[in-house]
Amino acid sequence: MPGARSYGDLAQPDAARSDVPLHKMQDEITTPKQGSVRLMSRHTIEPKEPERYEIAVGFDAALATYFAQVIDRQIDCQIEREEEERAARIAAGEQEDNDTPERDSIVLWAGTDVREITDRQVLVHLLQPDAELTKAMLATLVADKERERHEPSPLQRRMQEFIRQRDEGNS
Repeated sequence: MPGARSYGDLAQPDAARSDVPLHKMQDEITTPKQGSVRLMSRHTIEPKEPERYEIAVGFDAALATYFAQVIDRQIDCQIEREEEERAARIAAGEQEDNDTPERDSIVLWAGTDVREITDRQVLVHLLQPDAELTKAMLATLVADKERERHEPSPLQRRMQEFIRQRDEGNS
């Protein structure tokens, strides 16, 4: 991911990303209808610099991994301003409607691959520069993992095998 902080063997620069900014998502993904499987938890935690960063952590059952996202609010605001200015220039006929340059306000996104982060202490280490994971949040993450653990569906197993084969081909 352009501009993302590297974090060793866990780096996934080509990981898929959401087009919805973190601060515009719900604080925690809600539970679907009774009897169905929740796919992930998501919790916002307090960053060391709350005016600058927004941080979310959780457990993704489909990928069987903990995850963390750090959003730089300053970059996010700058991107929004630039997109508004670009739209105004296009509307005024001052600029062609060509592809938008790829920019991202996500400065850390870990836990985007199958079983990438299975130990919550890895999250503690990754987030150490930006936030402290409290004992209560660590306990919540363990409870999330236990509650959301389930056997992969046939489609999930096929996707996991596809990802494994892709990764073996890139080695």
